[in-house]
Amino acid sequence: MAHFFKSDSSDKRGYDASLNKQFIEMGRTSDVTLFGGGEAGEKLVVALNDSTVGRATETPPTPPDLRTFVVRGDRVGNAMLEAKNSQGAVWAFMQIEVVEALRVIAPPTSAAPGGKSTTVNGAGDAPKMVTSEAGKQWIKNSEALRLDYYDIDSQAAVTDPSKRNCTVGWGHLLHRGPCDPSKGEAGTITQAQADAYFQIDLLGKERFVNSKKFSLTQTEFDALVDLAFNSWRKAVEEPLRGGDKAAAADVLGAGGERAARRKTLFVEGRYVDRGQE
Repeated sequence: MAHFFKSDSSDKRGYDASLNKQFIEMGRTSDVTLFGGGEAGEKLVVALNDSTVGRATETPPTPPDLRTFVVRGDRVGNAMLEAKNSQGAVWAFMQIEVVEALRVIAPPTSAAPGGKSTTVNGAGDAPKMVTSEAGKQWIKNSEALRLDYYDIDSQAAVTDPSKRNCTVGWGHLLHRGPCDPSKGEAGTITQAQADAYFQIDLLGKERFVNSKKFSLTQTEFDALVDLAFNSWRKAVEEPLRGGDKAAAADVLGAGGERAARRKTLFVEGRYVDRGQE
């Protein structure tokens, strides 16, 4: 199966091996290697899924099963470096995040000098918590999957184009404003693409919640990641910093059926799906 990786000769600066994610300073580059191809050795097409964040250029020579790309960061933001077959299916991907500056994290004391453990991450603190598998599925169930591009998800958007935002997959926002078929925003994407978009979104929300440095249990963290997915409420921050989780739960629970389920997760630790008690 095709996959992106960092070769032994690669510049490891900004690479987080635990996430297989490359952080790049804006205006700078980093190299990434792709091993393998598509079915029957088909040469895969490699590009960032958001060309405004950066671009990937293949460097010669280009052996069919081991190809190197230089990725340049042009704008602060997240994108996915994708390798697609001729039908547009994603066969391999790597997370790319362009940041203003990289922060070097000191290696753990258990790391042997000269070892291959990667200890360089992007700007800000390294994530302290990650969403549980149950939490991931619960968020997906709340978002619902659509493999077709859409920009009408409310009654107001039916008549007012200014309220339309191009979306696909598990609620992945491609950009503000209506979808543009001339830019390929029509038809459907694959399940693999939808999952890749979800992973990009999830990592961004996890980093955001971790940056707040709240003291949380796993289910409380999952509930806050869901809040970030849906619509972050700054009003939740003060009570959490003060240790008033009851007040924080009230903020989490305000705003409809999903919010009520989120409060249940935060308070009781139960993953309640739509339509369940």
